Order: sequence, then C-alpha cells, then structure tokens
Amino acid sequence: MESGRRQARHWLRELSALAAFAVAAAEYSLGHFWARNFIPQLGFSTLLIAAMCAFSRLYVASAAWFAAAVFLLAPMLPAYLPRPAVARPGCTLTIVNFNKEEDPPDDAGALRLLARLHPDIAFVEKVYAPRQFGAALLAGGFAGYSVFTAFGSTLILSRFPIIRSEAGSDGMSAEIRIEGRTVRLLNMYITRPNQDMRRYRAGYRTLRGRLRHQSEPLILAGDGNATVYSREVQRLHGLVRDAWEERGFGLGATFPGPWRRTGILGAWMRIDYIFHNDAFDTAAVRRLDAAAGAGHYPVWAKLVLAGAGQAGEPCAGAPNSQPSASMEER
Repeated sequence: MESGRRQARHWLRELSALAAFAVAAAEYSLGHFWARNFIPQLGFSTLLIAAMCAFSRLYVASAAWFAAAVFLLAPMLPAYLPRPAVARPGCTLTIVNFNKEEDPPDDAGALRLLARLHPDIAFVEKVYAPRQFGAALLAGGFAGYSVFTAFGSTLILSRFPIIRSEAGSDGMSAEIRIEGRTVRLLNMYITRPNQDMRRYRAGYRTLRGRLRHQSEPLILAGDGNATVYSREVQRLHGLVRDAWEERGFGLGATFPGPWRRTGILGAWMRIDYIFHNDAFDTAAVRRLDAAAGAGHYPVWAKLVLAGAGQAGEPCAGAPNSQPSASMEER
C-alpha cells in the first residue's frame, strides 16, 4: 500500500514537471519573437531544469526538458567550433563599431579609446552631439580623416576620403575609395523593438532592400537591436557575411555594457555587428573588453579587400578625392 502511494506521488511529480514543460513550450511558441533573442539564456535555464528533474528522479520530465535544451543550445555550437575560412590575398583595413555611452555620456573616454585603437573606419552610434564629437575626433588624433554625421545619432569616421554620403531611415551611407575601388559604408542603427515594433521591422525591410541592390564592395556595421538568433538578423546573412561568425569565438556578447546596472554580471546578448559582402574576408575580429566611453562593448575587425593592393599591407586610399560635407553642413 505504501509503495503504491509513493509511486502515485512520483508520477504526480512527473506529470507536474511535464505540465510545466508544456506551459513553457506554449509560452515559447506564443512569444517566439522575443524568445529567439534569448536562445542561449533559455537553453541554459532549460538544461538546469533538466538536471534538477534528473536529480529528483523524474526521468521522463528530465528527458523532455533535456531535449528542449538540446534544441535551444544547438544553434550556439558553431560559435565554439574552429573557423575553417581562409582570407584571400589583399590589403587590410581595421574597422570598429562603437556604441557610445549615453546616460551620462563619456565623450572623453570614448575619444581616448578610439584614439588608442586608431581604426581605418569607425561606425559610431548614439552620437547626440555629432558635430562637436566629430570635430573632437579630428582634433584628437584623427587629423586627415573624413567624418560624416547624420541627423539623429550616427557617425562614420574614415581614413579614406568620403566622396558621397546620405542618411536614411535605416541608418547612414557613405562612399569611399580604396585602392581604386568604390566601397560603400552603411551604419545601421535599428529602432529597438520594445520601443516601436513597426519602425523596427520597417528598418530591417529597408536595409534588406538596400543590400539586395548592392554590387560594389560593402561594409555594414552598427547596432541591430536584435541578436544573431532573430529572424531579422538571420535574413541579413543571405545578403552579407558576419565577421564574428567568420573569425570570432564564442557568443561575442556586446550588451549590456559595463556601465549599465544589468551589465554587472557581464554582457549576455550580441546586438552589435560588423558585416561585409563577398568583396571582403575577415582576417581577425574581437570584442573589446576595455570599453571606456562605450554603452555596449565595441567590436573590432581586420578585413581583407580581396585582390586589392599589396597582400597583408594596409590599404591605400585615393588622396586626390575630395571628401563630401556632412549632412549637417549641407
């Protein structure tokens, strides 16, 4: 009799754990848009629940939770595997994507960090005083560079003269000349989905449309406000290549930055990117842990412009080109 009661209690616990699994699966399906942005966190949480069920000898429920953990964690596996890609011969250029600290801003820290990195091209977001910050960059170690500031809060800094530029709802665009080739630079700063879902989706639609018609060498960088597991970012992968997926290791989380309260335990989402089209290969990429003046952890990459210039040497610009004025000056 007592054995039967113990068995009944055991199966009641099994059914309770399975019911919790069913509720979690339903919530994942209903909230799929948001859930996709938290795949790693959901996967590790699910694995922990599976282990707790196994420890409690709820083996049926443990198997269900473990299967869900495998489903969620499987997309992360490639981030920890060796990268087989080999960069083609060509000249090199360094890129930084830099999302500025905003509350409160630390312009001095941002200027020091960018000057120390001294990239060939920097894509900067949350520049709420773009003309002043652009002028400070030129005076703080970037003399001879071109700066393009758009209405709003984005900026492109380039060692190569900017010959044409424009701003749009999905970000800003500039053209530069490298080794006789016209290269398009796109700085994206997509609206946060929890702020305005319609503008968020429209921004990605506009961006995809622009990328589909891009035939010249292209570098796209910025704050996507979505993780690599979101449908919006995955749809970009058919049009451009992700530098982190080519040469990075691990998740490469960039948000939240160290100055945020939620960033006390470190970053847990990768929402800042450096993309490029097939004209480039990635030679190296890393997240910058020294993030003074940055709201998100910056991303640094060395790209190779395949078939251009002297292999392994810095790319040469077009010194006779005349840089265009910024949008604010025109």
